[in-house]
Amino acid sequence: MPDAQVLVKMESNQSGDLVATARAKAKQHPKDAFLHALLAETLVQSGASPGTPEFNEACDAAVRAIELNPKLGLAHNILGGLQLEDGKLHLAAKECRTALGIDPADQVALYHLVRTLRKSNQPQEIPSLLKKVAELRAEARKKEAEANRYKLVEQPLPPNSGAGSE
Repeated sequence: MPDAQVLVKMESNQSGDLVATARAKAKQHPKDAFLHALLAETLVQSGASPGTPEFNEACDAAVRAIELNPKLGLAHNILGGLQLEDGKLHLAAKECRTALGIDPADQVALYHLVRTLRKSNQPQEIPSLLKKVAELRAEARKKEAEANRYKLVEQPLPPNSGAGSE
């Protein structure tokens, strides 16, 4: 699995060489849309801000991921977030709507779209989007509670606590 090293470093918060690893993996697997999206996300997480080479690289990586796999909602989310930060509100809204077309339950896309609409002074749609976010969060909590409801955990008995001991 070519992206495992990047994911492990992201999970353990090892950002020092995370971007370099993501770049290397994307270069080794230039047709892997997920790795390009992962590179874009690592650049965002490392603090890329509009006007910097890292920000431009993140945008390019997200665009490349979309070119390779237009159905990769993650890449649309990342690009939409980047465009939002760069003040390209019309483009940000378009990417958010594309991500929602791929996955209508995408909370990140909903959140970015709400932020975009607020910044672009288009509040008409915001109440219905916030209602949808609340519904999705409630559904997620319900699913999590159901999943955790019947967990059995097997633990070894401590020494001298077995049957027949006093």
